[in-house]
Amino acid sequence: MTRRRALLGSASLGVLAAAIVVLLRTGQPRETDHMERGGRIRLAVLGDSDSHGYRDHVLGTRRGGVHHATTLQWTDVLVRTRGQYFDPGEEGVWGSRAFIARARAALGREAKAPRKADYRWNYAVSGARCSTLVSERPWQTRWLISALRAERAAWADGIVVIRIGVNDVGLSRHMDRYAKQGVDADHRARVARCADEIAAAARAIRAAHPSVRIVVVGVADDSSWPVGIVPDRDATQVARIRDALDLFDDAVRSAIRSVEGAAFMRDRSWYQDNWPDRDAEGRAVLGARSLGGTVAVTNTRGDEPHHLSLADGHAGTVANGFWARELILFLDQTYGLRVPPLSDAEIAALADPDGAYGIAPPGPR
Repeated sequence: MTRRRALLGSASLGVLAAAIVVLLRTGQPRETDHMERGGRIRLAVLGDSDSHGYRDHVLGTRRGGVHHATTLQWTDVLVRTRGQYFDPGEEGVWGSRAFIARARAALGREAKAPRKADYRWNYAVSGARCSTLVSERPWQTRWLISALRAERAAWADGIVVIRIGVNDVGLSRHMDRYAKQGVDADHRARVARCADEIAAAARAIRAAHPSVRIVVVGVADDSSWPVGIVPDRDATQVARIRDALDLFDDAVRSAIRSVEGAAFMRDRSWYQDNWPDRDAEGRAVLGARSLGGTVAVTNTRGDEPHHLSLADGHAGTVANGFWARELILFLDQTYGLRVPPLSDAEIAALADPDGAYGIAPPGPR
């Protein structure tokens, strides 16, 4: 009986070991040779729903309604227009449960959690706060570091974009509070926590890989996004909101100043420069911009491509196209990448590929 139990125990351990091996391999990326990628620059993303893929059937992210097929995230825009320069990893289902990911990372393997459908090195998760970078689930920085360590040479010229903070300081309820009372102790505390978390993530990334470059993005200004939804505010209230957002940007910029290879990118210029949102009295105005077609894109909400914002409040294809263009320009100015900037016509063609909405200019596409 004892011998039989021993044999059964050994067999059980063998089955368990085999199961663990299968689990560690399931849904995980294989190693990719640098030459196989054609010399493209690896791109990783840490963030929230502003960067989470719009086609994640695993976590249930599906944006754009009936226009889903032409509703693109900014990472999609980069892949479709500048995919010869940037490599965010193959699009597919990646990752696993956290305990499996931890086991893989402990073995020096690339790992990712939670499991989601997105680009391989996009770790952004909808609803994420700054604390999810390092301190709390899903520990986005931890999984990025596992990728950096697993294929160190391939990440030698890599870029990491950290775009997070809107759920901490940039939601509509935050804007209403800033408008009424300006910067208070609670806002300062939340800003300080975000700045500390972002700086900790940047330091950990550089410690794991000494040459990877890090772009830290400031907070967006959604106080007038979109017209018809947000309230009118007087000049004093608008100034209070801008002061609160400036406090975030200044704190983050200061926090990463000592991190070599890290640079700060403002996240408001592309919007304010192209879609004026307030008049001198603080009233929301209908910013409109033509991309060469007969129909202008307006600062309004809806899933049709001529709206800047989707029905659910996230950026539409045109907005993400302008954001991607801003990122490309920043990378060129900061790191000298010399990636051609996106044209209005390219962005219009993504949003209105058939010309059915009059956004794209006439002629062959």
